[in-house]
Amino acid sequence: MGKERIAALVNDSESKSRSLWESLRAVVSGGLRFPQHDHATETALATLFRTIESARRKLAANLIPTVWELIDFVRNNVNYDDHLRKKFGPEADQRIGNLEELKNFAREIERITEDNQLPDIGIGEGLMVEETALERFLGNISLMTDVRDGGDDKADCVHPLAVRC
Repeated sequence: MGKERIAALVNDSESKSRSLWESLRAVVSGGLRFPQHDHATETALATLFRTIESARRKLAANLIPTVWELIDFVRNNVNYDDHLRKKFGPEADQRIGNLEELKNFAREIERITEDNQLPDIGIGEGLMVEETALERFLGNISLMTDVRDGGDDKADCVHPLAVRC
């Protein structure tokens, strides 16, 4: 999506006081058209939209139990690797390799968070809501970023997995 289409989504969102997601939903449902009607872009957006909606449902039902499986689910459903190969040719392999590194990072975060689970001590019964794998991953990434960017006293914690610094 180029700047013009993004601007159209932002303008629609602002003018109708709705989220960008709702504006994207309007494109997918046919209620909003881009100024230069582009069927290919609208089809690709619809595929992405439906993939995200499906992933949300699967995460909530624990049918996608890990972030690395979520990454594969999205990649496969939107044919992202094929898109990279068409757009970047031989350079696509490096970008695909970056996605594999992201998956490995997600596996490592999963391992670390499983190793560091707090024991259930029986307080707050019924108050705890089970987190999805994605929520847990994003929460831990946020904490790691805070530790890494927290100041000079954290300068030795340069590795993103250095949660015990």
